[in-house]
Amino acid sequence: MLDVKVPPNIDLRAEFSPDANTVLLSDDKLRVHIFEVESGKLRTPPIPSGVNAADFADAVRAVKFTADGSACFILDLDGTLERYDARTWKAQGKTMRHPNGPAYDIGFDVSADGKWAVTFDSPGENGPMGTAQMWNAETGERLGSLIKKQNGVTAKFLSKHPGRLLLRGERGGAGILELPSGTEQFAIREHDDVDSPIVMITPDGDYTLSYGPDNCLALQSARTGKLLALLTTEARMTDVLLAPDSRSAFAVFNNSAFSTQGHYDLYVMKLGFPKGSDDSQRMEFTGSIRVLDFIHRTVLSRDGRMLMIQCGITDNERVRIFDTATLKPLAGYRE
Repeated sequence: MLDVKVPPNIDLRAEFSPDANTVLLSDDKLRVHIFEVESGKLRTPPIPSGVNAADFADAVRAVKFTADGSACFILDLDGTLERYDARTWKAQGKTMRHPNGPAYDIGFDVSADGKWAVTFDSPGENGPMGTAQMWNAETGERLGSLIKKQNGVTAKFLSKHPGRLLLRGERGGAGILELPSGTEQFAIREHDDVDSPIVMITPDGDYTLSYGPDNCLALQSARTGKLLALLTTEARMTDVLLAPDSRSAFAVFNNSAFSTQGHYDLYVMKLGFPKGSDDSQRMEFTGSIRVLDFIHRTVLSRDGRMLMIQCGITDNERVRIFDTATLKPLAGYRE
């Protein structure tokens, strides 16, 4: 058992080190507890927060390890980002302070090699400008000027290209930036003339997959930005899950014409990204699951072998689990 009082009424967020020997949890006072997984003992006294926990009753602090587990970054709700040595849990380098803290909506990401970081925020729909700040994560120095986007900004580093950053504004488009210069290498295909596209990076870091109100899926090279494949559909996409093999995905489509009368018609479509004989890239449907019910969420197992669909109206929800190879219900499983 881990001796920690977790915040009420929120999803518990646990961050494991890459070797799974350490786990970090926030308590109800926003302190970060660092436990040894095997023994359940604290590795160091809890790391306190710089804000009053009562003012952030529904929040937890964000945590991220570098790929090799040698360093861990912890973001406080006052916008301060601290780097720690994951062996001694001593702070390293200069504290990075996001210009728009404190807020509920501050996020961050760190490159896999721990060299670069980015902090960002979102003021919400029709709020003031959201901002993003790039950092040298080893020295704590700012890189470039503050980036501003209407309704907020999110950012994520590419795993295969640690010096490349996917930056997306809620409005104003999305693109891949090169660090430390901050120069945009290419833009992500637009799917709407107002809102930015939803963008994902395949686990191998080779491709970006984007979609939006135009009901199109666009596959681009994460290295060059070249549009490799475009798939147009009639139904509205509500979610896309990337498989760990980076060669397939699962897209949820809502084709319900009479949902207000309680009639639902949704589809989970399996997508493949095969290469043609001329080495060109394609995108095609390779299977489907039809769900005549409301879908709350879909989850893909870490190994990509199982797909969970949580569906049903309130007080009658159920979970369905499928084999992703056959898209048939998992053998021996009952709803």
